[in-house]
Amino acid sequence: MTRPTTIIPFSDMKTNIGTGYDAKTGIFTCNTPGAYVFLWSIRIAEPGHGLETQIVLNGATVGYNTSGGGDNNPRGYGSATVTLYLQEGDEVWVRAAARSIGASIVEYYCMFTGFLIHI
Repeated sequence: MTRPTTIIPFSDMKTNIGTGYDAKTGIFTCNTPGAYVFLWSIRIAEPGHGLETQIVLNGATVGYNTSGGGDNNPRGYGSATVTLYLQEGDEVWVRAAARSIGASIVEYYCMFTGFLIHI
C-alpha cells in the first residue's frame, strides 16, 4: 500500500547511463545540466481505487498523474510526461500525492524514464 507523499522507487532498472538514478531511494540526481524529459506510468491493482502521483523537482511538485480503476475497470493506468531544465545536483522523484485514495500498485507494469535532450 502506498502512503501519501511516499516516494515511489522504480527498482527494476534496465538502463542507468550516467548513474543518476538510485533505485533504492527512487531519486534521480542530475550530473549533467540541461533539458530532460521524464515519463512515468503507474498501474493500480484494486477496482474502485485511485492513485495520484506527482513528479517532484527539489521538493516542488512539477507534474501530476492520475491512475484510477472504476468498478468495471479493475486496473487503472496513468501516464504523464514533463520536460524540465535541470542544474547539476537537482533531484527528481515520483511520489504518491497526499490526496490519493490509497491503492496498491502493480510494480511489474510501472515505469519511470528520464533522458537528456539538450545541454
